Amino acid sequence: MGATVSSPMYRRGDVVLIPFPMSAPSLTRDVKRRPAVVLAVYPHGNGRDYLLALITTKAAPDPLIMALAPGDITGGALSVPASYLRPAYLFTAGETLIERSIGVLRADLVGETARRASLLLTKGEL
Repeated sequence: MGATVSSPMYRRGDVVLIPFPMSAPSLTRDVKRRPAVVLAVYPHGNGRDYLLALITTKAAPDPLIMALAPGDITGGALSVPASYLRPAYLFTAGETLIERSIGVLRADLVGETARRASLLLTKGEL
């Protein structure tokens, strides 16, 4: 019989803080702590992995970007009130990489994030 995987520490909709590597060539060794929203949780080995969407403070000409208002996260808040959720910036992370939860995104916005990410994955480009 396989190893039992414990219950996940984080759930769909949790806004978590995670180290995120910078993509600019001059900053490849720098890591910033960034918020992200949990879109899915799945077992991996003896633990859990999480599918996350990045939250940033920078607006961008992105047809999928979603502006977040201060009341969109319950149980906590982002450090910068003007923040944007980027459904096209998806990544996976193991549970040990996530530093902590900082709140929970409204359920309708979690669903909209998943819908927009799915749109990109279905079409392949926008």
